[in-house]
Amino acid sequence: MEFGREVYGVPGNATQLLSFGPNQLIRQGAKLVTSWKGVSEELPTPVRSQLLPVEAVNSEERAKLLRESLVPAERTLYDLLTADETRHI
Repeated sequence: MEFGREVYGVPGNATQLLSFGPNQLIRQGAKLVTSWKGVSEELPTPVRSQLLPVEAVNSEERAKLLRESLVPAERTLYDLLTADETRHI
């Protein structure tokens, strides 16, 4: 952590001597993880996309998911845009 690196710790049983190190790191600010997913969530998007294949989603489904994630003002603007024609601003 002193070198600006991400540090992760898998918590262990407090009564076990071998758990002292990871538990101490967590106390000092390391991110607590319990599975590989906890670490993969912290990876940069390009690295994560190479390691974790994205399920095949067609463009209509992707557009629908994107639209649903927008706030109302963004959604209004999104609905005015099309991929097939230009718009004058």
